[in-house]
Amino acid sequence: MQAAWDPIKRKFICLYTGVELDDKDPKSPWYLAFDHGTPGKKGDLAVAALWIAIMKEDLEREEFKRVVREQAGVFKTGKVFHKGVAEFKHWKRKRAAERLWRPEKAKKKAAA
Repeated sequence: MQAAWDPIKRKFICLYTGVELDDKDPKSPWYLAFDHGTPGKKGDLAVAALWIAIMKEDLEREEFKRVVREQAGVFKTGKVFHKGVAEFKHWKRKRAAERLWRPEKAKKKAAA
């Protein structure tokens, strides 16, 4: 945690982006958030931008970095994402996926 504090700028710095974080506006994507190296495991906290912490939420730190690198390769070269870069062993969004994807909802959107 101390490594994330910049005593000159008097700001916390995001581990993943190197950007100064906002500690005043919780609605800002750059708001200060805490990230667990391993989801759900106590300790091993790091300081991250809120939007990064949300993206990384179900991934281990190194797994997240691999996923981001792989996606960057897709953007850069157009190659297909290699699904094997992530195990998603901490994936907790099955219910969220069910809420987001309902066949009847998709049919309505397609018909509109």
